Amino acid sequence: MRRQVLKILAGSGGAALVGLFLTPLLTRLFTPSIFGQFATFSALTAIFVGVSTLRVEIHAVREEDETQASRLLGLSVAIALVVGVGLLLCSSVVVALLNISPLWLALGPAVTISSLQLVGVSALTRSRRYGRLSWTNFAQGAGVSIIQVLLGIASPGVGALVAGFLVPRLAWMTSITNLRWSQLRGTWRSVRRYAIVAGPSAGINSIASQAPLLLTSWLFGSTAVAILAMAMRILVAPLAMLGQAAASVVLGEVGRALRAGEDASHLLRSGARSLATIGALPCLLVGGLAPWAAPAFLGAGWSATGVAISLLAVGAYAQLIVAPFSQVLNLTGHSKWLLGWDSLRLVSTIATFGVPFAVGASLTVAILCYSLTMCLAYTVLYRLCIGAAQQRPPLLGTPGGDFLAPDAIG
Repeated sequence: MRRQVLKILAGSGGAALVGLFLTPLLTRLFTPSIFGQFATFSALTAIFVGVSTLRVEIHAVREEDETQASRLLGLSVAIALVVGVGLLLCSSVVVALLNISPLWLALGPAVTISSLQLVGVSALTRSRRYGRLSWTNFAQGAGVSIIQVLLGIASPGVGALVAGFLVPRLAWMTSITNLRWSQLRGTWRSVRRYAIVAGPSAGINSIASQAPLLLTSWLFGSTAVAILAMAMRILVAPLAMLGQAAASVVLGEVGRALRAGEDASHLLRSGARSLATIGALPCLLVGGLAPWAAPAFLGAGWSATGVAISLLAVGAYAQLIVAPFSQVLNLTGHSKWLLGWDSLRLVSTIATFGVPFAVGASLTVAILCYSLTMCLAYTVLYRLCIGAAQQRPPLLGTPGGDFLAPDAIG
């Protein structure tokens, strides 16, 4: 498995290096205000992507029957299309009534296009085509920065950033060519109970993931959110890309183990150790040097980004190690545990930004609180994932139960 993980990491790592190399050009082409608008758009897109497939594609990874798995993947795309069309209609009404930027008309198409990645990763993971997965990860990750720079040279507006964000994701269409579109209604009935829990859980997870950007935009302004978004782009996004790449292999092997009725917890421990080893040095170096290196690397207007990167490093390291394996809870039928954890993370994220703002503290204090809180949250998630992979409940005495007592969530 280690060889397969390294193969995936090669593609994602290469994409991260391309993005890092081109970042100084982006910060000199686009102002913090423009980048802040893009950060808000991409954050809202990511929230809807979280629920756009109801995570049906994850169910396909552990499905034993190949025909049914193809139907589940086809159903995932169909749901994403419906969500995209619905958002397009709603955004058209909102743009017309409120006279806001036509950019928001792109929200629906952006959600559908971004959802292709979810389905493509599941399709390639299930078939264990890790070389293809590595290449597609590289094409998307590197393509985003390359296209944004090229379009920014011609017209440095928010539209260039959005187009660069979306176009490379079309590469995932080459990975989902063998979908089955027949019997979608029957396929939906077979996974409805799972989707009703997994979908909202994924939605809450997406909201919690994007809440730092949205809360910063609302509470501290567009320039502040640009600083935080750039810090996440430089540190958190590349680490997340590496983590997701490694998790693609681990989840594929976990799905195989579950189909065979085996204990899969050792796969998670091995994957987490590998990610901890890979991420330790980058987080230490970037976190330590960013406050001094950021002004020269990004430009004078982005100097505050260095402090933000340094504060995010601890939480980003914890996220790298654990977050990629969260879908093990869906694979093992413990979606309610994931829903409960996602809900707690959302509440804690809101508190880490809302409380500092309420007492008059700076964005720096809010980022520090957020980073430390994420360390605790991902420690809990790791315990849940290990327990689920062992096919036993980690915190309650009944399999498949909520990880919180009923009176705690009532």
